[in-house]
This record gives sequence, C-alpha cells and structure tokens, in this order.
Amino acid sequence: MARLLLALVLSIFFSISSRADDATGIARDFIESQINAFLLDDAGSAYSFASPGIKSMYPDPNRFMEMVRSRYSAIYRPGHIEFGGSSVGSDESTIIQELLITGRDGKVWQAIYMLQRQEDGSYRISGVQLRQTYDREI
Repeated sequence: MARLLLALVLSIFFSISSRADDATGIARDFIESQINAFLLDDAGSAYSFASPGIKSMYPDPNRFMEMVRSRYSAIYRPGHIEFGGSSVGSDESTIIQELLITGRDGKVWQAIYMLQRQEDGSYRISGVQLRQTYDREI
C-alpha cells in the first residue's frame, strides 16, 4: 500500500513538473520567435505574439513596433540573450520568464516577460518589464 501511495505521489509530481517544463518551453519559444520577428522588422509576426490586452493598447502592428523600438530598444535589437529563471502559476495560466539581454552598446538589461494563457489554451505575451542592470557587458 505504501509503495502504491509513493508511486501515485511521484507520478503526480513528475506530471506537474513536466507540465511546468512544457509551459517554460512555450515561453522560451514565444519570446525567441518574437525577438526574431523584431530583428526582421516583421511587425505582423511580432504582433501575433502579443496578448489581446496589448493589442487593445496598440491596435495596429506598426504602432506596436514603434512602441517597442522607442521603449524596448534592448529587446528590439539585442546583442546577446540569456534565459534566466522562470515560474509557472499554480493554475498554469501565467508564465514568468526572465531574460538577461546584453545590448549592442554593451549595456546589460533584465527583462521579465509575463505570458498569459488565453481562452483557447494558447499563451500570449502580456507584458515585459525592462531594467538596466549593468553599465557594461559582464
């Protein structure tokens, strides 16, 4: 009986861990794909990763790109990207993903991405907090 209970607990743990890993992988894929779209100046593709809330603030892909260019230049034209820690909400509706970005100017930035699960089960980027961490490359 104890072995059966242990097997059940381990099964649940690894199932939850696997789903969290899947969600983190989704976040990484989304973020990398959106950054690649920025690098290609592909407004339509970059915009497709944005949540409905972001799209309501920027109802046009070109306005969205202009906002990213002016407010998030380190993300728009990164030099080097390194994925940091991530977390998944208990109900898996939110994924938080950290990135360290070295800009082409050598400044290092921390970007905290938030992704929200949509009604259809897909995720979209719902916000990014960006702050400079170092004046020069580390």
